[in-house]
Amino acid sequence: MRFTSILVFSLVQKNPRVIDFIKDLVSLRNLVCGLLSISVIGTLFLAPVQAQVPTILDAKLLADSGLFHRDMQEIRSAHQMLTKVIQNNSNSEQAYYYLGYVEYQLAILYMNDPVRGNDISAGQDSSLMFLNNAIDHLKKSISLDKKSQNAAEAHALLSMTYGQKIRIQPGKGMILGIRSRRSIKKAKKIDSDNPRIVLSEAISHYNTPSQFGGSQEKGFAGFKRAVSLFMSEDDRPQHLPTWGKVEALTWLGIAYMQTEQYQHAQDSFEKALAINPNYGWVKYSLMPLLNSKISTDT
Repeated sequence: MRFTSILVFSLVQKNPRVIDFIKDLVSLRNLVCGLLSISVIGTLFLAPVQAQVPTILDAKLLADSGLFHRDMQEIRSAHQMLTKVIQNNSNSEQAYYYLGYVEYQLAILYMNDPVRGNDISAGQDSSLMFLNNAIDHLKKSISLDKKSQNAAEAHALLSMTYGQKIRIQPGKGMILGIRSRRSIKKAKKIDSDNPRIVLSEAISHYNTPSQFGGSQEKGFAGFKRAVSLFMSEDDRPQHLPTWGKVEALTWLGIAYMQTEQYQHAQDSFEKALAINPNYGWVKYSLMPLLNSKISTDT
């Protein structure tokens, strides 16, 4: 070390430019060290950001929040998140299921939401697009796991999706009705006590003409049973499907209203709104209809 210092001192005396060269070397060394430090720090800070891939549960909770508040932006964000999940894992049957669920709910919003004003045809076009997408994604979910509990849930939702298509395309009611009942039958083979499956079958019974095997009495009984089954689902894990309780109470209220049991109908609608005060179908359509019937009778 001492010999090196003497040699450097001697070189500087003989050629002053050597010191400039040494300064450049020191500067270069500092630059390289600085770049390496920045690289290490960047890796430490960016790695967590890159690792923040959306999860199915994140998307489900966001969709639930969006549906509760009737926040279309949140629902669409949940849709985008699920699309990203599938891009990272194209074999996730649950991701396809929830994507179909979000699309089903978007279709309902476009059909029932009064915000779209008088543009009925535009609402129906959007609804039909979402329903068709939901059918494709639910079928994909089922194809990935045909016998699991998740498949039962997908069959139930698929049945309801076909039912909603009948509202838009009544001319295809016969074939869509057959597909809807077929989906229910497959779901019941897996889990006949699932409240969403019971609800789906009840809706089918209630809306299908008697000459094609429907029965409003069976549908009415099914709505009551579905509501009862939903009461035991309050502690269900968040990652599992939890929708349907509001819908079951709504359909039960409709059945009561159509049999002129107005007080029972009002109780059912109020219970639905107690769970979700923003539920547009009850709040803006069914409750006003019920109130008009009550005022007419009195």
